[in-house]
Amino acid sequence: MRKLIFILAAALLLALAVVPALAAEGKAHVRVAHFSADTPAVDIFVNGSPSAIKGLEYKTVTDWMELDPGSYTLSALPKGGIRSGIFDLTADAWVTVAAVGSLKNNTLKLVSIAEDHSPIAKGRARIILFHGIEDAPAVDLRSGDFVLVPKLAFPGTQGPDGHKNDGVFTLSEKVGTYDFQIVPTGKKTPVILDLAATELKENTNYLVAAIGTMDKPEFALVATDESQ
Repeated sequence: MRKLIFILAAALLLALAVVPALAAEGKAHVRVAHFSADTPAVDIFVNGSPSAIKGLEYKTVTDWMELDPGSYTLSALPKGGIRSGIFDLTADAWVTVAAVGSLKNNTLKLVSIAEDHSPIAKGRARIILFHGIEDAPAVDLRSGDFVLVPKLAFPGTQGPDGHKNDGVFTLSEKVGTYDFQIVPTGKKTPVILDLAATELKENTNYLVAAIGTMDKPEFALVATDESQ
């Protein structure tokens, strides 16, 4: 069983549907995140039909839903128009579908955050870092003088440079407490987000999403205990 143990900056946890206590093999695992700062609460539709997600608020991440592998159209219906995306879900995949961008700039869209939920080495934790601040430059994740993640950009902003630019980077770190900072690439200041005293626990997956705007940067952090 994969048990959601901690959510920060996402106070309300909503389920897409009834999720089995045990993660079934061969299923695709999906959850939805609302990371668009100027978008009101949204209703989620799957293949054109209403789902159990209604009134999903900004900074909220749902619980996991299990689906049969296949191609699905997920749609977010906020005030101002529907936004849809087609997602090919494979067996045993873990995917967070996130609403990013803004209504003001007509850039609201749904993007896929592919997560690694394979076994984690003893004494380590896994971080899935997502860049969801539309008006921010490419960023580095730093811990003191060390750059742990370099040049992570908002999805689709780096152009056809030979690699997939999906705004996601996955890394493994030893358990412990870290003073993380998210800063513009190649710089130490200004600090966009200060994630001081972040505790990483063994055998835990952390989705860390930088969201909001440069005027009001925020983050959402969701942890999944892989040992239960």
